[in-house]
Amino acid sequence: MAQKHYDEQFLYSKTYLIQFLTEKLRCSLKELNILEVGCAEGGFIAACNDENINVDGLELEPSRVETALKMNPAINVKTGDITKKSIFNYYEENKYDLIIIRDVIEHIDEKNKAFANMKKLLKEGGHIFITFPPLYSPFAGHQQNGHTLIAKTPYIHLLPVRLFKFFAKTLNENPSVIDDIIFNRANGLSIKSFFLLCAKHDLNLLDFNLFLFRPIFQIRFGLSPRKFPNMPIIREFFSLGCETILKKTKNAETNY
Repeated sequence: MAQKHYDEQFLYSKTYLIQFLTEKLRCSLKELNILEVGCAEGGFIAACNDENINVDGLELEPSRVETALKMNPAINVKTGDITKKSIFNYYEENKYDLIIIRDVIEHIDEKNKAFANMKKLLKEGGHIFITFPPLYSPFAGHQQNGHTLIAKTPYIHLLPVRLFKFFAKTLNENPSVIDDIIFNRANGLSIKSFFLLCAKHDLNLLDFNLFLFRPIFQIRFGLSPRKFPNMPIIREFFSLGCETILKKTKNAETNY
């Protein structure tokens, strides 16, 4: 499974993310100091290394850091929690031009601490690239990781916890999957809540896209990316992914 995740990260980065960021930031990524938060098996970092782009990595799970270093011993990946002050033992404040946090923020319960620490790590004028599935979207509970009918049931993560547990246990779903879905529902992020976080931490919205078919679906399912219209309320329930670039500025404006 680790190899599958690594390959997916690597191909997504090679075929989409590196080019996308280069075009949106209007510069070569080789010129930037980059940090990936939640780098998992290090596929993005490896893809960047192939292009002579230097990226540091931060990952919460030690086992994934171990896997990343086995696959690419030369990369710089540390075990750490973006919500903790201890990350500054590894990484300097005001060091990074770009922070990437892809499909991670929805798993963090202390989001304000995460945003505050990422902002400290950024240089003035630096950017944060964030992707996440909106909380009320069909599979925001990551129930697709299940082993029963749960995996193919949209919106089931939005059921009351007791009712969800009843259905999941009746289907003999793996207990760890049940716990993960409940956690993801409790800590998920709606688009509205995301905008409020950005405003609270004085981060400008440079780019914002919603997707029916996310770019990563090209790798997973062979589906070409398809954007979803930015329609309030409707976007919360039917867009499958949100992709944004934020900018740190001294005089942030509310532009979302």
